[in-house]
Amino acid sequence: MSVSDADSYSVETYLINSGALQAYAAIEGGVNVIAIHLGAVFIVRDLFDQMLSHPENFTHMGIASKERVRNDYEPERRTIDLGTVKSRRWQPLDEARIGYASTLAIAALDHLFQHELGHTFNGHTALLKRMVGLNSFPETGASSIAGINNLDRQTLEFDADCFAIGDSTIRVSTESGSRAGGLYTLLCAVYLLHKVFSVGSNSQSIDEVLSSDHPPAHIRLRLILGSCIEVVENYNMLPMVEFGKLVTRVMVDCEEGFARLLGSPVDPNNLLGDAALTDPLLSMLLENWKLLRPQLLPLSFDGRLNP
Repeated sequence: MSVSDADSYSVETYLINSGALQAYAAIEGGVNVIAIHLGAVFIVRDLFDQMLSHPENFTHMGIASKERVRNDYEPERRTIDLGTVKSRRWQPLDEARIGYASTLAIAALDHLFQHELGHTFNGHTALLKRMVGLNSFPETGASSIAGINNLDRQTLEFDADCFAIGDSTIRVSTESGSRAGGLYTLLCAVYLLHKVFSVGSNSQSIDEVLSSDHPPAHIRLRLILGSCIEVVENYNMLPMVEFGKLVTRVMVDCEEGFARLLGSPVDPNNLLGDAALTDPLLSMLLENWKLLRPQLLPLSFDGRLNP
């Protein structure tokens, strides 16, 4: 499958027959490629099946009382046996909730694709190839890449996040139906996607953050939500007070729902606690992006980059 933008740039996309929670953007044989492992597709699908199959999660959707609590939830999986994916172990019982689980999964996978597209459109893959001769930009399992430091790597991840959440949010503004409902679904999908990709990652100092190739979820989601706020405000999609309440609802619903699957408690008064790391890290990322931008600009599609 391939996608093209208005200026006839093309990107080849395909699925990889692997059960890993993985996706990557690459340049293969001079062709821009986005590859998503089947493991990511089915792990994300199962995550939202698990969320909607619990009667205390997303109680506003369908008839939640039809669901039953299960004892085999696995929301933190990083790999999946592709030989068992036909078995829908956690599919909800209520039809409306089945449909919403599917809607969330599609939104999450679309965001993942848009993130990889950001790596391609904004010149990240080309820069990586030029800097260190590496053809692919994997999302997991490559915490250290010789020749590129973690601040550069995180800067490119943040740029791809901005590309993805910006594109997804703008599309919500053009769709029919409730904008608040569309934003709630999008942000729940993105929130839970990043929680799964950041399982076990929780840093309490800048040095700890920069020891990884990606910011941990509790910081990364703050940055993503901040970018979403800018888009919502610029496009006058919702009053900021209303959007602030919606974001809080997303955080509570996702954090408490995920914790129910794990059987662990969550403090609703301390959601996304970041040890005051977001602001200094954001400043570092933005200053570093200014340094990388002149290198990225001629490599981005048609010389365009996120503002």
